[in-house]
Amino acid sequence: MKKFLFPVLGLFLLGAAPQQADANAKVRQIQAKRLKQSKAKSTLVRKQSLAKRQANAKMRAKAKQSAQLRVKARKDKRKALLQKKTKSDLKKMIQRNRKSVIASRRQRAAKTRRRAQLTKKLALARRNANGQKLAKQRKVKLQRNKKKQGQFKAKQRKIKQRKAKTGNQKRIKQRKAKAQRKAKQRKIKQRKAKTGNQKRIKQRKAKAQRKAKQRKIKQRKAKTGNQKRIKQRKAKAQRKAKQRKIKQRKAKTGNQKRIKQRRAKQRKIKQRRAKQRKIKQRKAKVGNQKRVKQRRAKGLAAQRRAKQRKAKAGGQKRVKQRRAKQRKIKQRRAKQRKIKQRKIKQRRAKTGGQKRIKQRKAKQRRAKALAAQRRAKAQRKAKAGGQKRIKQRKAKQRRAKALAAQRRAKQRKAKASGQKRVKQRKAKQRRAKALAAQRRAKQRKAKSGGQKIAKQRKAKTLAQRRAKQRKAKVVAAQRRAKQRKAKAGGQKLAKQRKAKAQRKVKAQRRAKATAAQRRAKQRKAKTLAAQRRAKQRKAKTRVPSFRVFAGDGKCGAGYRLATLSVARKYLRNACNAPGMGRWHITRLAGGGSQDGPGYSCRNRSRDTRKLGHSLCYK
Repeated sequence: MKKFLFPVLGLFLLGAAPQQADANAKVRQIQAKRLKQSKAKSTLVRKQSLAKRQANAKMRAKAKQSAQLRVKARKDKRKALLQKKTKSDLKKMIQRNRKSVIASRRQRAAKTRRRAQLTKKLALARRNANGQKLAKQRKVKLQRNKKKQGQFKAKQRKIKQRKAKTGNQKRIKQRKAKAQRKAKQRKIKQRKAKTGNQKRIKQRKAKAQRKAKQRKIKQRKAKTGNQKRIKQRKAKAQRKAKQRKIKQRKAKTGNQKRIKQRRAKQRKIKQRRAKQRKIKQRKAKVGNQKRVKQRRAKGLAAQRRAKQRKAKAGGQKRVKQRRAKQRKIKQRRAKQRKIKQRKIKQRRAKTGGQKRIKQRKAKQRRAKALAAQRRAKAQRKAKAGGQKRIKQRKAKQRRAKALAAQRRAKQRKAKASGQKRVKQRKAKQRRAKALAAQRRAKQRKAKSGGQKIAKQRKAKTLAQRRAKQRKAKVVAAQRRAKQRKAKAGGQKLAKQRKAKAQRKVKAQRRAKATAAQRRAKQRKAKTLAAQRRAKQRKAKTRVPSFRVFAGDGKCGAGYRLATLSVARKYLRNACNAPGMGRWHITRLAGGGSQDGPGYSCRNRSRDTRKLGHSLCYK
């Protein structure tokens, strides 16, 4: 039996082994193929992203180069303008710089927007690439979860059965516990009611005791008051007796002069004390008023901040609404444009054909010929000098003259009101300065920078609103200009319009220049005022009375004005350079060319450390 079995088993194994090997090889081939495909896909995505990155880099480089060129051109222009050295050119340059700064900001914002869009696109591409892989993983996970869910459900079923058994016992226990809880609460309530009454009794007793105590104090005070009055009466009588005796003694001695002097002295002392008392009272009054004012100002500031917050919230809402409106308008216009283009295409498709093209061309030729005839006729009439046109021209000139006269009158009025405005502006500036000073004082007092942030926010919103208004004005002006162009026709009118536009541009330029001058003046005045205030602050804080060569342990920084204590500190940390005396301090009162007679550097040549102590202590 054994002899027969072993060869058969061997044959069977030999047959099964190659089949298994083939299956494994097929699996490996499929796996290799999938791996190859995924690699190819990932390389493609990588290449695409690299290409995009390179394109972006090129674009950035180009933008950078153009920006550099623009900056260079601007610098060259500025140099040329500076060489000319005319005020108007400098003003123009300032205006241009301002505009360029605004433009560069806008460009930067656009660039950041583009970059954000690019990053979004790249992220989307990556997500798409990873999508398939994630889907596979999800499938496997779902299968695993299903299996787990089945097991979990079976487990829960068993738990439910077990719970159903023990549920009745649990309910009985809960019922008992509830009854116990209620009994406990009842007892607590009863105890509280009992203690509440006791508490009230105690409070009543305490109140009665307090009142009795106060009554006793009042009686004691009344008693002591009477005693005090008796004492005062006695003291007064004693004082009067004493004064009577003194008077008698003085009358005896008869030294009237000394008595008068003493009285005068006492009177002066009394007056001085009365004066000081009044000053103190006045100061106290002023202090209270000041505090009241501060309190009011604080309240107003809080209200203002609340208003600003509300305004900001409302402003953002309005901005969002406006943007949404603009978006809708854009979409609608795009839709209309597409419809129009479609209609044009359809019309063209209809009219397609050689015959129509020829007809159109013939029509155009005829129109051209007619236009030429009309032009020639007009030229002939102009040469001949028709009476009607001459009259019209003269009437037009008269109107122009009248308009010019009106304009001049307006300018005169503007000039007259300009002076008034200048006065008003100056008054306004003064008020603004005072307000600015108050604001700065407030800022110094305020610990947090919340107000500053609020102001910045307000300034930002204001700037945005103004920019929007400017834009709206420009758009309105363009619309009006278009309408005027549509109305006007003919060569002469066009020329007049051109001249008028040039005049307007010149007037605008002049107005801008004057505005720029005014703003520059205001800025200058503001800066000067700020400097003055800073100086005043410094002067107030320092109260300089001494002049000292300011040296710490290392090196001096020239002369400084200082109080005596600060000057002493400087002298304490004075520098003892080789061959030099100690640094000195002098009163701010006259003296020689630099500091005073007798002060000079003894050994400047030996100043190896180059400390530059031009004045030394003698």
